[in-house]
Amino acid sequence: MLYGVTPRIEQFYERAHARETYRVRIQRVEVSPDVAERALQLAESYGAVSQSQCTVATSGVLSQLPGFGDINRTWFPNKLADNLAQHPGVTERVVREDDADDKAVAIARFEAQEAQ
Repeated sequence: MLYGVTPRIEQFYERAHARETYRVRIQRVEVSPDVAERALQLAESYGAVSQSQCTVATSGVLSQLPGFGDINRTWFPNKLADNLAQHPGVTERVVREDDADDKAVAIARFEAQEAQ
């Protein structure tokens, strides 16, 4: 989990992960403060997981939230994204970059643009 993410850090994170070989699929949905607090509690109590466990952990947390009982637990990121995309109120956008497959190059490019 990431805390205190500013719009600049959010853009950095998105762009650093998007490369010529990877697109970043961003989904958002507005929830009540109570649902947001419950999501935070569930995610924090779940604890840290390896990258290979990320989707099963995320789908498990989402499936426990009020209004998200239709989210299926899965190991597969695209399946979770497709499932969530059918949920009412979800918006989606895709970030694509033409950076080489080396994430360090993308990070350096972003930092150089920010320095200008």
